[in-house]
Amino acid sequence: MNLCIGIFCLWATYGLSTVLVYTIAMDYVRVGREGTDFTLQIVVLHLSSMLVAVGSGKLADLSGYTVLFVAEAALALASLFYVWFYFKKISGR
Repeated sequence: MNLCIGIFCLWATYGLSTVLVYTIAMDYVRVGREGTDFTLQIVVLHLSSMLVAVGSGKLADLSGYTVLFVAEAALALASLFYVWFYFKKISGR
């Protein structure tokens, strides 16, 4: 039962984040070229996610899961700091 709850939470999170990503993608399309721009953005998103999946699998295969988790944590921290400094610069603080 716990596995089913975990799977439900995983897919619910994925579904909600997909809505967010697609909404942001539609904000960055050209007038009159909405379909083309949106399609290209989504294709790039899905291709890059496949490359990340393959790369992380290869890293785990070569180095083990501990190294993979450390690399993921470092990437998450780098992203957090980037967003933090970016929004700090925008807000003028």
